[in-house]
Amino acid sequence: VRGLKHTHTHNTNKMFRYVGIVYKQSSLKHIRAFSASFAPKKITAPKELVVGVIGGGHASQTCASLFPWKGLRTRVFSAFGKEAELMNAGIKEQGGIICNFASHNDPKGEIKGKPEIVSSDPSVISECNVVVLPLPSFAYKDSLNQIKAHLKPGTFIAATPGQGGFDYLARDILGEKSKDMVIFSITPMPFNCRIKESGKYINVQQFERHYQVCSSPQEATDACISINDRLFGRTEPLGHFLTCTLQPLNANIHPQHMYVLLKNWKEGDTFDQPPLFYETMCPETNELMMGTSEEVQKIAAVLRTRLCIDVNPYTIWESECEEHLDWTVDQLFRNSPAYKGFRAPFKKLDSGKWVPDFNNRYYTEDIPYGLCVWKGLAELCLVQTPVIDKIMTWAQKHMGKEYLVNGRLVGRDVKETSAPQACGVTSIYQLK
Repeated sequence: VRGLKHTHTHNTNKMFRYVGIVYKQSSLKHIRAFSASFAPKKITAPKELVVGVIGGGHASQTCASLFPWKGLRTRVFSAFGKEAELMNAGIKEQGGIICNFASHNDPKGEIKGKPEIVSSDPSVISECNVVVLPLPSFAYKDSLNQIKAHLKPGTFIAATPGQGGFDYLARDILGEKSKDMVIFSITPMPFNCRIKESGKYINVQQFERHYQVCSSPQEATDACISINDRLFGRTEPLGHFLTCTLQPLNANIHPQHMYVLLKNWKEGDTFDQPPLFYETMCPETNELMMGTSEEVQKIAAVLRTRLCIDVNPYTIWESECEEHLDWTVDQLFRNSPAYKGFRAPFKKLDSGKWVPDFNNRYYTEDIPYGLCVWKGLAELCLVQTPVIDKIMTWAQKHMGKEYLVNGRLVGRDVKETSAPQACGVTSIYQLK
């Protein structure tokens, strides 16, 4: 309206009504054109996907086989160790990577796919219009820094499962370039898989059939759904990207039970063998998991109210107990056959005894890229988090890290995390 007033200063005959504005001398066409200039630009998915896969781990190599098998042009960048070299050797020997999918999956049995190129040179992704990072959260920073110079405008960047504040982390690292890109998350992680021989053979026990995506900007959600339909399978929207960030995955499970198992452990204490992890869960574990989840829900409620966005993460109970409504979360983990036999992360001493391994991902990923992220959001939302604080205070002592100081996320090691404060975010309004 201000624009119309300044554009037509010679027209003084204006009438303002309660239900709107009637500008007699401006045509309806003019008003519509003016309004359209503020409408979000429609973002569409590429007709032909050229997919860049980042990494050479289990999920990345599975993608490097699956995508070409689906008929998608696929290029792989892996800078870790000799992963690219080993993959190329295996592919050369047998003409592609074979994935063997367990019989309950679709596809089932063996498939073979051969990517166009596998390289430790990040420039191989410069032709790609979709880049997929099937990586743990701790690998996002390095991977984005390695590829950012080679990303072209309009690229769709997908992370799976995409937690750890991936959207604001990516935009912080990519800077101005990110304004011309779409960032989205894919949940759940598509595979439970293991490499049998690099570049040659992978066993896929589980290939998920249904997915949810969050995109930034959110107007790109339909385009991201279209892309993921072609990459992995049937997809639906999950809401604002912060919904993915707040989903109750590993950070709502692993640290809570490690606290229960080891809260009284001190240097010099040993175990005859590592304790079972899921089968030793108890009501105290359930109380900590539910308490963490309740604090996350309070964060989500503030974000919904103050930013007017659809942030609706599941509770830990909703996430895990959908098919066992009469169970608590600890009962689900303790009694489900899928979780039998897994042991807590310990390391063996020369004496044959065992001690906790505080360099395991249950700590090195779930704390700095999980609980620290939630704690950072809580501080921006002015939400108190006594349960998260309790677990972080205990864990950081054994990790040799300093994240919390007097209950505040201001420790010397916060910069190593993906908390919003480590990415230059000082207000929740920067996350909208």
